[in-house]
Amino acid sequence: KTFHIIDERDRPEHLRRLKEVGIDVTGAEGEGQVEVRDWENAHLRPGWFDQHAMLALVEEVLSKAKRQGFPYTRWVANMGWVLDDVRGNGDLVEYCARLNYVVPKYDTTIICTYDCAKFSARAIVDVLRCHPMAIIGGLVQVNPFFVPPDELLQELQKPKRRVA
Repeated sequence: KTFHIIDERDRPEHLRRLKEVGIDVTGAEGEGQVEVRDWENAHLRPGWFDQHAMLALVEEVLSKAKRQGFPYTRWVANMGWVLDDVRGNGDLVEYCARLNYVVPKYDTTIICTYDCAKFSARAIVDVLRCHPMAIIGGLVQVNPFFVPPDELLQELQKPKRRVA
């Protein structure tokens, strides 16, 4: 199964590209093998970013795929929604850290995509710290910035120091 989360404005182009590589999108969607959602029906499902609702969605999609007989799920999420001033987007790093408790329960790969030309270096480093693997320069590699979720979540609970 493949599960994609995209900006709704990119849907026609995204589906065209899937078809271009030989995927019968209509047939695969009908069989539940391909699912493409927009941000409003995934990360922003309650109208804002609720990390707990999103973690529940991850569990829901992956367990349903397993019940439907799909042995493996590839999940790709465009994270451009974070660039908008959306309630809850400050919880992104915590969500990404908590995702590490969910993913190992399933045969899945979750790929979150960030446009490095649009995100700050600080934001990229913050999310990199959450992921044990990263695609950098087109290569999948062990992420040298990874911090285990227990450690990262504990760090996030500490009050932030301010520079005078």
